[in-house]
Amino acid sequence: MKYIHTFWSKPLVEKKFADYNSSLTIILTDYAYSANCIHKLGETIELYADEYGAELLSFIPYDKVHIVNGLENESKHFAAQIKFHALKECELGDILIDGDL
Repeated sequence: MKYIHTFWSKPLVEKKFADYNSSLTIILTDYAYSANCIHKLGETIELYADEYGAELLSFIPYDKVHIVNGLENESKHFAAQIKFHALKECELGDILIDGDL
């Protein structure tokens, strides 16, 4: 079993939820805290992200990072769609969690 974070940067970059700097501060804090909590429990956590998203979160010590390609032309309004890409590769028992856990 492993925990999984997903992050697609297009909604952030195109300011779907709020301005870039405010959103980035929240994302970096929440994802780092969430991953830290998982590691404190002795569990592993992996990240599925586009290249820019993986770069933004690169300071977080994920056990493995998966780069998801091909989302450039997708609508920013379906921000959770990267989760479907991660779920295709998950094993039974893996747990996909949001970064704000």
